Amino acid sequence: MKTKLTRRADFLTQMNAMIPCEKILIKLSSHYPKASPPLEVMLRIDFLQNGFNDADRQFSGISIEVIPDETKMLHFRHF
Repeated sequence: MKTKLTRRADFLTQMNAMIPCEKILIKLSSHYPKASPPLEVMLRIDFLQNGFNDADRQFSGISIEVIPDETKMLHFRHF
């Protein structure tokens, strides 16, 4: 059975295609310590919070168990 693509899902797919996360992660990985949650999750959440003041779990690729707290996001943003 085929499901209808929602506007939100379509937008997140386009956003995922437009943002060169892999290239950005290569540059950041040598400077940012390995921590939990992973650097890619922090980067995606930062994009969402800066652009939309939102943290959509589908785009960021996280489960509810690894959502970073406000302090971790603040340190990442200052980095």
